[in-house]
Amino acid sequence: MKGVVFTNLAEMVEENHGLATWQNILDKAQPPSGGVYVATAQYADEELVSLVVAASELLGVPAPELIRLFGHHLWQFFGKNYPQFISDHDNLFDFLVSVDSVIHIEVNKLYPNASTPDFKYSKDNPNELVMFYRSPRKLCHLSVGLIEAAAEHFKTDMTLEHPVCMHEGSDHCELRVIIGNG
Repeated sequence: MKGVVFTNLAEMVEENHGLATWQNILDKAQPPSGGVYVATAQYADEELVSLVVAASELLGVPAPELIRLFGHHLWQFFGKNYPQFISDHDNLFDFLVSVDSVIHIEVNKLYPNASTPDFKYSKDNPNELVMFYRSPRKLCHLSVGLIEAAAEHFKTDMTLEHPVCMHEGSDHCELRVIIGNG
């Protein structure tokens, strides 16, 4: 996993809970890197898992919720550092369907060897988009947070349903984004 994920996790914890809390998380997780992260470097996925587990325990926040909140934080990072990923789109659905075909391609240019999740889409009516998420990392809750933050950015009232999940034994997650009355 790219170091930019780790540097942003550290930033989120430090901004919300202080540097001492981040240090306590590192002490508890004992990451192989020693907790020193370079945005362009590659780190083992397991290192992120150990940090999330430690943060969850120390902060008293369930891991899925912590990862969802991290999605909100990453949205701010992407918006600040890569505004073109967002500004090219007029609405939530246009943005979401660009994630796999445009944004992930650009992410891989910026961060070679990045392993992005795979999304497929289904849109049977104008008020609903179904996103099918697949990733060996199973960070679907990160996608949920990013989608929620995107909806806020595009000023879109939406409901997000997650009826199928890899954490419950499925080979994919289904994220249903419903705007308005659906």
